[in-house]
Amino acid sequence: MKRRSLRIQITVAVGVIVALACLALTLNSIHSAKSYYVPYLKDAAVPDSSMEPPAEEINWDYVEEDKVDLLNRDFSSQGLGVMAFTIGASLLFTWLAAGRLLRPLEKLTDTMNTIDQGRLDQRLPIPNGTSEVRRLTESYNRMLQRLEESFQIQKRFAADAAHELKTPLASIKTAMQVLQMDSSPSAEEYQEFVADTGESVELLIETVEGLLALAGRKNSREQEMVSLKDLTKEVAEALAAKTDSHDICVQVTGAEMSVLGSRPLFYRAVYNVVDNAIKYNRQGGRVEIRLYQEGNWNVAEISDTGAGIPEESLASVFEPFYRVDSSRSKEIEGTGLGLAITKKVLEEYRGEVAIQSSAGTGTRVFLKFATQ
Repeated sequence: MKRRSLRIQITVAVGVIVALACLALTLNSIHSAKSYYVPYLKDAAVPDSSMEPPAEEINWDYVEEDKVDLLNRDFSSQGLGVMAFTIGASLLFTWLAAGRLLRPLEKLTDTMNTIDQGRLDQRLPIPNGTSEVRRLTESYNRMLQRLEESFQIQKRFAADAAHELKTPLASIKTAMQVLQMDSSPSAEEYQEFVADTGESVELLIETVEGLLALAGRKNSREQEMVSLKDLTKEVAEALAAKTDSHDICVQVTGAEMSVLGSRPLFYRAVYNVVDNAIKYNRQGGRVEIRLYQEGNWNVAEISDTGAGIPEESLASVFEPFYRVDSSRSKEIEGTGLGLAITKKVLEEYRGEVAIQSSAGTGTRVFLKFATQ
């Protein structure tokens, strides 16, 4: 069903209002004429016997009663005619005025229809029309800005996901080709192939699990009391082998505190941050996990003594697959999904995550869990 345009709706609304106002005024005029003027005219039509005739004979033209009624009908007809003309003229002027006022909005709509996903960088010029049209244009430009940023993130996500999945697949393919080149491979070559393929498969599984975690739904959230101190200690113990190989000291300090949420998800969120603090730390460095309360937050602050993150990269570190260029070497394992998963977990449980860092000064990550 085709809806009526705003111009038609405005004209109809104004027409109804004007018609009701004119009708009320006209009926009041007719009623007033009948109530006040008609009796007066009828009384004036009867000669006064007490009046003395003048010296000269005068022919009195008395107003007859049927003539008074005729005058009343003429007055009513004239009033109704003027009312109809006023309503028609009001509708016409309203139609023209609405068209003129809505012209900037129609131009804005036509311009909007020309913008597609390939032209999200285009912004609409701010018109000189009414304040409502200006605000609508400004709001639309802000929406385009957000859409462009989201679209760029999606494109970068797709490209990074393809890159991260392609790398282990290419390694598996290369290992198979090398093995096929030898007509009678030895047991050592088979073992090397299995080892290389196993590492690539593990990386594939880790990447897919990370993607599934990012696509998780909020309605599947668990609710239980989780001890942050016990959880962080478990994370430190789970990463003990990695800290030993890098000669890094991990220390957990702070008060005992509990938060409401999913223990497996919180474990993964903390694990991802501590794992990064170890991977990007210097040999013989230190990682400190400090627990404390700050306002309405239970905070787990994880700081390291690594190389830090350039300030221009801080706004992007929570994007999926994003890693600072210098960390994309083969020596540092990972998928680039850890911080993105951590942020999603915290936000699903009304928490926040923040980061402070600069090149050469280490990094501090603040995991803020909502209090009950």
